[in-house]
Amino acid sequence: MRYPATKIGLIILSVGFWMPGIVRAQNIEQVESTTRNSLANHFKRYPQEKVFLHTDAGLYACGQTIWYKAYALAYGKPSELSNIAYIVLADSAGNAIIKNKLPMKDGLAFGNIGLPDSLKSGWYQLIGFTAWTMNFGEEGAFHKKIYVQNLSERVADPHATAEYKYHIAFFPEGGDPVEGGLCNIAFKAWDAKGRPINVEGDIFTEGKKVIARIITIHDGMGSFEIEGSFGHPNVATVIFPDRSVQTIALPDFKKQGLVLKINTLPADNLEVRITCGANSNNYQNVVLAAFQDNGTFNTYPMRLSEGINLIHIKKKDFLTGILRLTLFDQQGMPEAERVAFINNNDQLKLSLSPDSVSLNPRTRSTFTLNSLKANGKNVNGNFSVSVTDADAISGDDAADNISSYMLMSSELTGKVYHPAYYFKNNSDTLQQQLDLVMLTNGWRRFRWDKDSVVLKNPVEKSQFIAGRIMSYSEQLNNKSPLRVKLMVQNQDSTKYFAYVEPDSAGRFVIRDYNRAGRAT
Repeated sequence: MRYPATKIGLIILSVGFWMPGIVRAQNIEQVESTTRNSLANHFKRYPQEKVFLHTDAGLYACGQTIWYKAYALAYGKPSELSNIAYIVLADSAGNAIIKNKLPMKDGLAFGNIGLPDSLKSGWYQLIGFTAWTMNFGEEGAFHKKIYVQNLSERVADPHATAEYKYHIAFFPEGGDPVEGGLCNIAFKAWDAKGRPINVEGDIFTEGKKVIARIITIHDGMGSFEIEGSFGHPNVATVIFPDRSVQTIALPDFKKQGLVLKINTLPADNLEVRITCGANSNNYQNVVLAAFQDNGTFNTYPMRLSEGINLIHIKKKDFLTGILRLTLFDQQGMPEAERVAFINNNDQLKLSLSPDSVSLNPRTRSTFTLNSLKANGKNVNGNFSVSVTDADAISGDDAADNISSYMLMSSELTGKVYHPAYYFKNNSDTLQQQLDLVMLTNGWRRFRWDKDSVVLKNPVEKSQFIAGRIMSYSEQLNNKSPLRVKLMVQNQDSTKYFAYVEPDSAGRFVIRDYNRAGRAT
């Protein structure tokens, strides 16, 4: 049966994950069936939950309070999975200093952390997660850097550095450069602090012929196109900001394979180009899989012809967010993968207008928050607004916000510098810059060959208090187990009474204790 390349409509907002292994198949129908079953089983068993923390500032002094609100998302909506959120203040090495455990309803929780006077000046991090997110490793948690200044110490520049060690990495589009076609290779350069740097240089063949130039386009990133052959390596000579030079080997070209390219610039369509080289009989029948973290997925069997095969995907059929495409050959092996970002300009339009403003101490100022859909209609929602001293904020309006984190940063491997910058508008220039982020922080998080994720933590639906009555077995003295009345006094002076029946060792649990704050 022939499967012509066709126009495709998809709905994608993706997260990287581990998939059950693809079984080798004898025909393309089996490959498609196995892929669909793997995707369906994954989203059923491993829903992705994300946590984002909105804080009142990014710079604090010892003795001040960090006020925050936690948002949790699953399947593209406020999370209905977990009802418990964990917030941890940790030092730069990841050692926990203060822990909060909060009840969460409809994906929302809020709290505060008082900063001890004993903290040393330096960078700290707020970590937000649920028990469920920790099944997927540290990458499942939210991390936010904050700077704390101990006023008894000398005030230092939190961004000061004397290190000048530089790095650069190269990323072939689709995964691997393949002989017989023009291959796009992106690069990203950064310094010892993870900040982007501008670089320049040349790409040489083994015969010392220059075949491409390295020129930074935005935030240390850029790309170039080259042709190459299997067994004939190419090298890059890179000049860094201090004029030091490094010679770096580029990824080797494969003899055979598929080249996957994506053009995100057309207004209505996403152009997907699949290049099939000569004598590539193993790649004539392929399956294109598309999927997102809300559980929506689709698969498309196709028959490729030699040369370029062009597929148009309608953008209006997508949700705003990251689209992942994986191309499987007729043996069920992933041959190429690519990440793209679709922006439908359907984000909320928020505006804050002052009604009355007073600059006097302890007087009230009132504001009105207007929230509109892209079509101009009003929309209800749950919002948070931080109000603080102007000198208590970092001034970095391009750091992660809830949109950039939920839609992009949480989906990608590696660090994205100034992620909120890419949501300023939908100009062609910004789209090209955003696509460089996709090319340099993309699909390499995938594991199609791992059988499953070991679920060590269940979804938590309620808080509880667990304890033990010491010398309880001695007090029983062969009597029947006792029913004990306990009183818990909360931080706000309210009291909670509960009856528990300890086991023979005196252990007990008070369940459904959905209250925040300290208690005795």
